Amino acid sequence: MLVGRRPALDDVRDDILVGVPVRRYVPESARPGTIVFFHGGGWMLGSIDTHDILAAGLAASTHHEVISVGYRLTPEHPYPAGLDDCLAVTRAIQADGPVAVAGDSAGGGLAAVVANHLPVVAQLLMYPAVDLTGTYPSQEHYATGHILTRATMAHFCATYVPDVDRRTDGDASPIHATTLTTAPSYFVVAQCDVLRDQGIAYAERLRTAGNAVTVDEVPGTLHGFMSLLGLRDARE
Repeated sequence: MLVGRRPALDDVRDDILVGVPVRRYVPESARPGTIVFFHGGGWMLGSIDTHDILAAGLAASTHHEVISVGYRLTPEHPYPAGLDDCLAVTRAIQADGPVAVAGDSAGGGLAAVVANHLPVVAQLLMYPAVDLTGTYPSQEHYATGHILTRATMAHFCATYVPDVDRRTDGDASPIHATTLTTAPSYFVVAQCDVLRDQGIAYAERLRTAGNAVTVDEVPGTLHGFMSLLGLRDARE
């Protein structure tokens, strides 16, 4: 009732691209172009399996093939190992045609960095983690009791980038990047989320740079709600 069910697709199969495990979701009557999806989980948790229904739903609703990337995780593989995997897979797929990127939470941050490096046609960032160092009002207001806590997010950031001085790198915190994507950008942010304000701040930075930006702040929602496709707000 909460997570929903995987929609019917023409093909779902696991694969290996440039040494990285991926899962391909091919909808019926697929349109040209591919969406590369990066799962959330604080760069430490999550997998292709935990985000299976979300990735499949993205394929079914857009009618584009979605490739979900099983990038390396911390603490065994700290920054930039997971990012390197995401960049390598996206480059390989771009050889076959246009690519958009998408991701939620930590995966949203990875998608943002990939978009800043590669010529993608669009990016979809769901409550993205784009700033490992900043302080925002939503971090205080929703610090506890709203699924993702401020302390847990701080632990994820410290484990992902153990070197404090590197946390302001544009590839670790894309909000500090000197070169930004020009791709149209769609943000989904949850109202009751420690990451809400940094997502909005990054959207505003892109808009100021001249990007076409849409931000949907969904009232009453918590971090991670897009994985609950049994909820009307997530489906819409």
